[in-house]
Amino acid sequence: MCDSNGKLGFVFGAVAGAAIGAVAGLLLAPQSGEDTRAMVSKTAGDAWGTTVDTYRKGVSTANAQLNNLRPQMDATGDELRAKVDAARERMDKLRSSLSDTVVATAASVQNAMDSVSGACSDGSCSMKKSAQTQPVEDCGCSDGACEVHKEN
Repeated sequence: MCDSNGKLGFVFGAVAGAAIGAVAGLLLAPQSGEDTRAMVSKTAGDAWGTTVDTYRKGVSTANAQLNNLRPQMDATGDELRAKVDAARERMDKLRSSLSDTVVATAASVQNAMDSVSGACSDGSCSMKKSAQTQPVEDCGCSDGACEVHKEN
């Protein structure tokens, strides 16, 4: 990128230098008034021409930089859009997979509940885990004779 403050400072310095030089020339010149006015007019015209040329070069440089940068910006934007689209696709796949897992787990839980309920329906339910667990009073048995998680 270009340093616009540096170039602008240079332009102002050049204009100020030209003005100071013109004043010094007027005060120190051993020329007639007509010759001096012609010289000042020429110097001012030259300074104006230099300023206009510098401005045009600056605009041209800025436009060239912008034209060089635009394709890079477009490519970066396209790359980001592609990454966002890929991330959306992955999220959709994960969402679908999670949904399938939840449905399968719900079915497994329902099957387990049905099998526990079926095992305890005759009143002789005694599901074993360890001797240290206390009997559960409401396991789903109809007659209350079931002791879930207690050894026989």
